[in-house]
Amino acid sequence: MIHDSYINGKQYLPYARCSTKAQGDNSVEQQLGAILSFGTERGATATKPIVRVGVSASVEWNVDEFVREVKERLDRGEQFDFVFVFDESRLTRGGPLHSSKVRYDLLAMGVDVIGVTRYIEDPRTRQMITTFDAMAAQAHAEAIATNASRGAQQSLEDGRRAHCAFPPYGIDKLITTSEGEALWILRHLADGSQEQYNAKTKELIRTYKPNDGRGGSTHYIKSRQERATLCPGMASLHAHVVRMFTAFDIEKMSCEQIAKESNDAMIPSPSGGRWNASAVHSILHNPTYLGKGYANQRSSALKVKRSRNAPERVTRSQIEMMGRKSPPMEFRPRENWVEIEYPLLSEYLQSPLRDIAEQRIEMHLKAKAKGHTPTMRQRSPVAASYLLSGIIRSKQLNLTMRGHSGGTKSVYRYYVVQGRKKYNRDSERYLRKSVPAEPIESAVLSALQNTLCGMPALMDEYLSALQNERKIIFADNEIDQLRAREEKLLSTIDWLTQSFEAKRRDYFTERLEAAMAELDDVREQLGTADIAEPPTDDELRSWAQAVRNGADLLADATFAEKRRLVELFVKDCVIDMKTLECEITLAMPDWKAVADDGVGLSSTLACRVGWWTKLPQMAWKADYEVRVPSPCLSAKRKQPELLGCGACRRKSRMNRSDHSDRKAA
Repeated sequence: MIHDSYINGKQYLPYARCSTKAQGDNSVEQQLGAILSFGTERGATATKPIVRVGVSASVEWNVDEFVREVKERLDRGEQFDFVFVFDESRLTRGGPLHSSKVRYDLLAMGVDVIGVTRYIEDPRTRQMITTFDAMAAQAHAEAIATNASRGAQQSLEDGRRAHCAFPPYGIDKLITTSEGEALWILRHLADGSQEQYNAKTKELIRTYKPNDGRGGSTHYIKSRQERATLCPGMASLHAHVVRMFTAFDIEKMSCEQIAKESNDAMIPSPSGGRWNASAVHSILHNPTYLGKGYANQRSSALKVKRSRNAPERVTRSQIEMMGRKSPPMEFRPRENWVEIEYPLLSEYLQSPLRDIAEQRIEMHLKAKAKGHTPTMRQRSPVAASYLLSGIIRSKQLNLTMRGHSGGTKSVYRYYVVQGRKKYNRDSERYLRKSVPAEPIESAVLSALQNTLCGMPALMDEYLSALQNERKIIFADNEIDQLRAREEKLLSTIDWLTQSFEAKRRDYFTERLEAAMAELDDVREQLGTADIAEPPTDDELRSWAQAVRNGADLLADATFAEKRRLVELFVKDCVIDMKTLECEITLAMPDWKAVADDGVGLSSTLACRVGWWTKLPQMAWKADYEVRVPSPCLSAKRKQPELLGCGACRRKSRMNRSDHSDRKAA
């Protein structure tokens, strides 16, 4: 074991990541093997690792999700001092700026990041090397994207692949040799599986299972010598596509009417479920049914996108990608499109139906020919407009909830369970609900204001609890015992350092670390008990009045001020996802926190009685429970308004009238 490292004896969190699911089996195992070997050499203890397969580190959102997961594990009480990664590219490929941000955020939680392949003991030298490694990882990611884009573009221009990965409804994929001889027909089914047929005899050869997301693709993989084109699919689906075109172009039926007709005939949609107008519209405006396919119509590339002569670099600042999982979809101009002919689909629609559909689809393509690049507006953080984001949680499984917006014309505000999409079983589907935000936020602010306004009346209960704590903390015999223990530990540490033997290094190191840890704990207890005088009842009552002043701040507070008061006083906000009933619990914050937030308490007095931060919080349940209405009611994006007590309302009206008078003057 290596003894001259500050990692010795510490706990660490192994973190392994790979960008594609095909690498999941080998890459992750090799990374964890190197990390665990590195930790064993230095006597460090590993906790349960975090493994992320099929996650790109070029998308900064994915890395920030990892940081949030580390924070959640620390909040649950797990103890570790380091995060071990294989190298810098496993942590992030967002460049040195993002790498520094991630490391700084983790360091603020008391966790340092160590790359095991290029570990340097000196922290300043390690920071410098880490910066260069982050630049190299970003450059390597851009090189991979450039090569992939160039290869995909060349494959399209040479006719070795179709313009789409999954054929449209009623169309199959035909695999041929480089000379054009038909080999196989691949049919994609609605459940994600794939069937392989002999192109000549039409006999079923094999069925490929749906991709399970845990490894490489389970579908047919085309070799480099084979080519892919499109051909008519199953006869029943072909007939249904022709019927939809006939109903739309000849009978002048709407997309909604065609969808209803398809559902009445019990014909499954491309996804295997019911038809809707959007699915019908996408089929009726798809030029593939005319024997033409257009690649490069859209792009959501992060670094490089396909282009005719050479891959085109995407210029996008890191600020624009903050808070986004992916760039917005860009519709490219027609000169960037790649047209691919499908001779086997030229007679998919017969004349005169084909001629009518061709004119209509061509008008649709002309409308898209100019292209459209959406503006990259910076998205605000999740909690920017949600008062309880990260505070509210579900009663079932104790899951954290976050803010979520929905709607187009009228934007609605909800709270949803983080990672709710993974709760797909029937017994857990209630966790996928969207809970309206406004009624819960209004109830929390009302409960907070009522509690703050009634603070002086609650102090008798609180003072009696503090008197009991004084008897324990300020007992003379306990302080004497702590000081005696401190002297004994100091003498033990002095003996261990003087009697140190290299042959018994492990024994002395273990004893010394244990003694120093206990000494720190004893001195912390003495620091809280060594205050000259505990606060008097009058001082505590002045503190209560200062807290009462916080109710006045709520009357005309900004969102940031309300959010901070909620963080201070709301201990718990739990919602039953089955019944949508919310239970609110308020708690007294520590003395110093109230002073630092400017609620009206003298900072000198707060420092003098800082021992109070060690006392348990006193909690009050709200005197009512909130029954949240159905999601379609009271969910519009509006911040909750406070009514409060009469004094608060009068003060709010006076403040507004004074402001209007000053504005008029």
